[in-house]
Amino acid sequence: MQILFDRDEDGYFDHVYSFHFPTEKSQVVEVNERHTVYEVGTEKHLWMKSRGLNGLRKLLYLAELYRQCAVLIQTHPISILKTHDPYFGGFVGWLLARRFRLPFCVSLRTPADLRYRLEGPTVLFPTIAGSRGLAKKLESFVLKRADRVMARSQNLAEDAVQSGARKDRIRVDRFGIETAAFLSPVDPDFVSAQGLSDRPWVVHVGRLNKENYIDDVIEVAGLVISKRKDVVFLIVGDGPERKTLEERVQSDGLEEYVRFLGVRPHAEVAEFRKNAAVNLGLMAGNSLAEAACAGRPVISYDVDWHGELIRNGETGFLCKEYDTESVAEHVLELLDNPQLADRLGAACRQLALQNHRRETIVNNRRRFYDELLASSVS
Repeated sequence: MQILFDRDEDGYFDHVYSFHFPTEKSQVVEVNERHTVYEVGTEKHLWMKSRGLNGLRKLLYLAELYRQCAVLIQTHPISILKTHDPYFGGFVGWLLARRFRLPFCVSLRTPADLRYRLEGPTVLFPTIAGSRGLAKKLESFVLKRADRVMARSQNLAEDAVQSGARKDRIRVDRFGIETAAFLSPVDPDFVSAQGLSDRPWVVHVGRLNKENYIDDVIEVAGLVISKRKDVVFLIVGDGPERKTLEERVQSDGLEEYVRFLGVRPHAEVAEFRKNAAVNLGLMAGNSLAEAACAGRPVISYDVDWHGELIRNGETGFLCKEYDTESVAEHVLELLDNPQLADRLGAACRQLALQNHRRETIVNNRRRFYDELLASSVS
């Protein structure tokens, strides 16, 4: 069993107990017979409506989080404490681990400094008393004391070492993807059903928010369409920027060339990916691995972990952050050179299958947990 985690962990544990915070109200959600979620609400603790807590209110809220977790540990056979938050949640997890003598693991899923730069302070990328530096000191405190740090990429593992984590306690726990839908043959009926079979597709899949550089995607579309009128950009997903983006597309006269398709089922996402002339993943997590697995060429910004999968000129193209002109040039290059697109797409798929098959990742993670539990006994 574990605590402070948000997945079922593929049945490795008898039961998973997740604590989500902050939420608007306190409630317990039985996700399934193996997973219970405790939402720690703010209704009693006056969580500020801004992006964080102030002073005493923050301490009171964290004390309540600690109390609820402690009660659960005292009444259930918990074996591992795990947090995705190396700041306040991580500190609470460390305190609980010391009190109850449990192994403590921190999972790092996204580069905090990059996301802080893009989003500003949030619960996951906070400041303390308005200082990012103080928050970094708390991060270092937590990472130094974690029994294991599970990083979603080699890049994050190296960042963790720089932040104070012990190198011998870090394990790379990559994104795992279900590959079947991306390896199956292309469905010709799906293509014809979209009414766009006569035009090459440039596909973007992801949440429509600024942190995913979605404004840059539209700028790239304008640059490409100024050179070629036979292409269509398909934007799959939804988010807070959609209305603004649709208005921008309309004002720029791009309605014929940029289509907003909203959220689609995973099977359809795979079909869009497989039928793309080019897949854009300027900022992406596991969706980058899915795009690669589709076997079509991928263009990304050289940020986060992207360089571990997109090797420039070998498995796709990496462009400098915000360099939309370079992205557009590579889109045009791939549209003009189908053989290059096929070669890069095939190489990228091979690397994705080598490193991101879900079965491989699950087995690795089980080994990490076995190791962590064994070390806690010894």
